[in-house]
Amino acid sequence: RQNRDKATIIVRCTTSSFSSTSHRDISRNYKSDKLLSNTIKSTFDSIIMKHLYPKCSIEIVIEIIQNDGGEISAAINATTLALIDAGIGLNEYCVSCSAGYLDG
Repeated sequence: RQNRDKATIIVRCTTSSFSSTSHRDISRNYKSDKLLSNTIKSTFDSIIMKHLYPKCSIEIVIEIIQNDGGEISAAINATTLALIDAGIGLNEYCVSCSAGYLDG
């Protein structure tokens, strides 16, 4: 049930079948897409000033075209920039990076 006092956030993430070296079946929903959707939703649920947008829904749609790793960081940064560009009120900015360690 939708809350009338504040906005509802809807997040959809999909990955293209050609985005990585292992091709995927287009017709299936994947666990990684659902995990990314839940991560984005939980991250931005507390950042967006939902009380400014009563009876509204804010829909975040992410399409992953190239997946060489680091897609969660790229999705968080892209979502932050898209919300800023759209003029959605935010309590703070969320930025993300990924790093690796190579021994040797």
